[in-house]
Amino acid sequence: MISCYSRSRPISARSSQGAEAGSQSRRQHRDELSRLLDSKGAAYRFIEARAPDEVLKRRLEQREAATHEISDARLENFETLTRFYEPPSEVGTDHCFQVATDRIATVTTEETLKKLVVAGFTSD
Repeated sequence: MISCYSRSRPISARSSQGAEAGSQSRRQHRDELSRLLDSKGAAYRFIEARAPDEVLKRRLEQREAATHEISDARLENFETLTRFYEPPSEVGTDHCFQVATDRIATVTTEETLKKLVVAGFTSD
C-alpha cells in the first residue's frame, strides 16, 4: 500500500480537501496527485508500506474474521490486488520512502515518523 503525506495531514487523490488518506497503488493516481501537489508548492512524501505476501494474507484472514474492522480488502482479492499494484519506481527518493510493516505497529510508526522528521516534516 502506498499513502501520501503532505505536511500535517494525509492527502488523497480523491479528496480536493486533503482530508482523507488514500492508497496510491497505481502510477496514474500518483502522477495525478504529484502534479496537483507540485502545482500547489506542497511538500509531500509517498510512503510505501511493505510486508511479505504471507503476512498480508494472514492479516486479510484475520481482518475478515474481525467484527470491528472495516475494509474492502478480502483474501479472495489478494491475487488481483497484487497483480494491479505498481511499485512507485517513478517517484524519486526525495518524494518517497518505504517502511516495513511486518513488525509490531509501534515500531513501524516510529520508523515512519522518524523518516518524516528527517525529510523536514515537523509539527510546528
